[in-house]
Amino acid sequence: MLNSGIARLSDTRSMMEIFSLSNEMFGLEITDVSVRAMKLSRRGRDIRVVSANIAPIPAGAMKGGDIKDEAKLVAAIKEAVGKAAGDKIKARHVVLSLQENKAFLQVIKMPKLKNQDLRAAVVFEAENYIPLPLEKVYLDFEVVADAFSENNANCEVLIAAFPREPIDSLIRAVSKAGLVPVAMELESQAILRALSLKRELESPTVVIQIGDAKTNIIVYADNSVRFTFSIPISNRYFVETIAKSVGVAIDKAVALKRECGIEEFTYSNRDLESEETESGDDRQRIIHRARQEENYDRQKIFEALVPGLVDFMQQIKKCVTYYQTHYNGRGAVKDNIEKILLCGSGADLKGLGEFIGMKMNSSVEIADFSAGKDIFKELGGESGSCEPYSFAVAFGLALRALGITASNTVAPAKESKAVAVPASKPPVPRRRVSVKKS
Repeated sequence: MLNSGIARLSDTRSMMEIFSLSNEMFGLEITDVSVRAMKLSRRGRDIRVVSANIAPIPAGAMKGGDIKDEAKLVAAIKEAVGKAAGDKIKARHVVLSLQENKAFLQVIKMPKLKNQDLRAAVVFEAENYIPLPLEKVYLDFEVVADAFSENNANCEVLIAAFPREPIDSLIRAVSKAGLVPVAMELESQAILRALSLKRELESPTVVIQIGDAKTNIIVYADNSVRFTFSIPISNRYFVETIAKSVGVAIDKAVALKRECGIEEFTYSNRDLESEETESGDDRQRIIHRARQEENYDRQKIFEALVPGLVDFMQQIKKCVTYYQTHYNGRGAVKDNIEKILLCGSGADLKGLGEFIGMKMNSSVEIADFSAGKDIFKELGGESGSCEPYSFAVAFGLALRALGITASNTVAPAKESKAVAVPASKPPVPRRRVSVKKS
């Protein structure tokens, strides 16, 4: 996770062993709903997915990032790793995800100091930002790249903290699954690594990861996470709402999410009437009736999803406004943010990108990963419903497992700088880490 400095806040054992990053590691994302495993390989600058899988976590085994049934979670982890598509995963060392909604993130200004002096100063300063006693959290920090110049006596430091108990319980469960946690990091850090591998992220950029059980809204600027916020609308919300609105099973609702979604629907009675007049036979009438029913279902899906999406958009706008009014750095803008990237398992709701773009007056793009298409096709089976962008977190973790910690590079990371600081949950109108943005 975080770097070895976290363990120094504990008067017990070190949180985990610190290993050299190698190709014999893989990424493991654990949400409240599923476990995703991914392993990458590299030849020169070419990176490809060699193993991937997603396994469901039984309902109730995880809630809000807390483990409620360890045995069921352990079984899901074993299934995700043991039945991966592509090459068999033989590696035991893993980079784990930490759920964003439990973390605390803050960008602060600090004087330029030597590494050890800076570490001590950050720990001292963190007490002013972290709403928990430091002995009850794991803490890490990272100097934001290019955040200072030779003429500036200060630097920007990203600090992140995570309550100890959920981390310890997660490590315990993963260990019982026969794996060895080597590093852990927040979802936002993994996502940004994945998105910035082959693209230069604009400053600022908003990333919306619509995950299995929640959505993470991430504001990125000046080479760092500046703000994140989690909201409950998620892929599960989309699917369950669609299933209820038209009375279908979950698997059918998943297909309707991709085929119908919220794409604006217009039906013309005039066109229907003219077609029926021209073709008076029973077969044509049956076809037209089926079309009517399909269109009616589309309308019901749209009407069922829109209320939640209106609130969804309000939360996104609040996040952007908070960033614009609280962050005084070079990346802050008073106008609309021009680029929004979508990823996560709910990003394939048809028409969602257009809906967000219209409401935010921004360009919206689904962030995709070109590597490993065959493996994702295999995972999706006949439905083909498994898309690379739903593995954004796992992909970023797998990149970390390859030693790739910096944006836009595939060079092995220096062991002393393998920090990959987490980012986290500053609530917009509420208190938490976002209370005092620098």
